[in-house]
Amino acid sequence: MVLTTTPYKFSYIKSEHDWEEYSKLLKTAFPGEGVDILARRLRNNHPVMTSRNFFSLWDGDRMVATLNLIPQTWSLGGIKLKVAEMGLVASDPEYRNRGLQRILNKKFDKRLKEDGYHLAAIEGIPFFYRQFGYEYSVPLDEWATLPLQNLPKQQSYDISSLTTEDVPRVMELLEVSQKRYLVHSVRSREEWEAQERIGHVGESAMRTYVVRRHGSPVAYFRATIKDLTILLHEINETDEEMSKQIAAFLRTLGEENGSTELASRESYDMTFNKYISTLGSKEKPLYAWQIKVVDPFRILTTITAVLERRIARSQHQGYTGLVPINLYIVTVTLTFTDGVITGVKLSPSEQKGDIMINPRIFTKMLLGYRSLDEIEPEYLDVRIKPEYRDLMGILFPKARAHIHTCY
Repeated sequence: MVLTTTPYKFSYIKSEHDWEEYSKLLKTAFPGEGVDILARRLRNNHPVMTSRNFFSLWDGDRMVATLNLIPQTWSLGGIKLKVAEMGLVASDPEYRNRGLQRILNKKFDKRLKEDGYHLAAIEGIPFFYRQFGYEYSVPLDEWATLPLQNLPKQQSYDISSLTTEDVPRVMELLEVSQKRYLVHSVRSREEWEAQERIGHVGESAMRTYVVRRHGSPVAYFRATIKDLTILLHEINETDEEMSKQIAAFLRTLGEENGSTELASRESYDMTFNKYISTLGSKEKPLYAWQIKVVDPFRILTTITAVLERRIARSQHQGYTGLVPINLYIVTVTLTFTDGVITGVKLSPSEQKGDIMINPRIFTKMLLGYRSLDEIEPEYLDVRIKPEYRDLMGILFPKARAHIHTCY
């Protein structure tokens, strides 16, 4: 038998020559989109990213494929999870359909396990990433628009640009807003300060404004002008009167810069978005983050406190028994004693069991994206015996999620 090896060489992006080739590849793969500029910002400003977060494949001295590992922290029910976002995925157009991203994904998956990540996530194009085990599991791309003229004109609150001294307070405001979500991002002080220093959130320029009362911040929002649109990137939860004042400020800011439209990128269930819906805003259909659970045993072990809390608040309070979650590849069995998880056991799976769940679809349940009632009729490889059905619905309920960009 003849063994064949790949002609492509893997390396991290380290030298200035590497970076020149990297920029060239990104410009070729994403012409006119400025993706190479975002890559430079990540390299120069991200608090924890190093050369080991930038993956590449080479054909001789030509870089032909790349992706990034962008480290993040998300929260699930108050428990912090290590999340690796796969970003800036690119292949040279002349080298596509050769399995290059499959090679890089194997390297990426190896790092996920070595570094103890709970989840991998990507915003990416439809369908492609299913081959690597990803499943749509967290809402993405909320986008509500309306004509600027629909917004109120009169604004009387004290609104000004954020200062360095304001950062701890606006961090608190965001954290309070995020309590409404089962799953949300956790932005560190260093990430906040990096975003403010460079004036960008993700790929977009932005400026942070603060609403002050007696000199102290009581609300904040982030906005920018792009073409004829004023983009609202982020806003903390407010009441309707505060929403009106901020809307009026945005109208004035937009009109001063020639904008004709407001686009809010915040969660549709925020008071601000509910307010502008009364003024005629239109919400586009949601997209979603594509998520992969790195290790089911690890993540279920990590969130035992969340699962215990759900049992304690249900009719199964004080539950004693086994919950064998067969994911077809492995089985993770939770042992409950008087409502407390006293054991989490990993074992090989069998093609039978009391709780059978397609592992990718389990990601939807784990992150609250879909309820068991929604999943069962659609996925025939989700099979749960009646005696466990109510219990699984309590352990993994449908819940809200929203990810604020952390870079």
